Amino acid sequence: NKVTNKIVAIPVKNLFVWSVVNLGQVDMKGMDVSAHIRLQPWRKTSIDLSGNYTYQQALDVTDSNGKTYKHQIAYTPRISGSGQASLIMPWFNLSYTFLFSGKRYVLGQNSTENRMNGYSDHSLSVNKEFKLGKRDASLTVETLNFLDKNYEIVRYFPMPGRSVRATLKISY
Repeated sequence: NKVTNKIVAIPVKNLFVWSVVNLGQVDMKGMDVSAHIRLQPWRKTSIDLSGNYTYQQALDVTDSNGKTYKHQIAYTPRISGSGQASLIMPWFNLSYTFLFSGKRYVLGQNSTENRMNGYSDHSLSVNKEFKLGKRDASLTVETLNFLDKNYEIVRYFPMPGRSVRATLKISY
């Protein structure tokens, strides 16, 4: 794709103050691949496996004499993806989820000082569906970032370490 007037937002001071940049011309190439399979090894138990992978080359081609010419645009990793494995049983469901992002740059100039390393995030969850009187309900307990990895999606704004979240849903 050849994109004209690609708008890119970049945080300046904090997550509430962003600078909007209009890139005149961006050359974008890439692919998305997704897969999903459900296995049923036992009568009442299934295994769901799914994954997504993205390769995206998004190059600034606005000015052939500019410092950012043919550089990857800001905050756009070339590779990223996610995956999930779930064990679905009559008693409860158990899931493992991961996501990853390759290196990216905080500004249009792809220099070492603008580089952010890639990251991955891993989470586990247990879910139980049940009746609460006549209502459908579910209880989910998740351990987010269970490897307690330090990473940033936006430079200087770290994501939380390991945390646990419990959710009770009641349908009316």
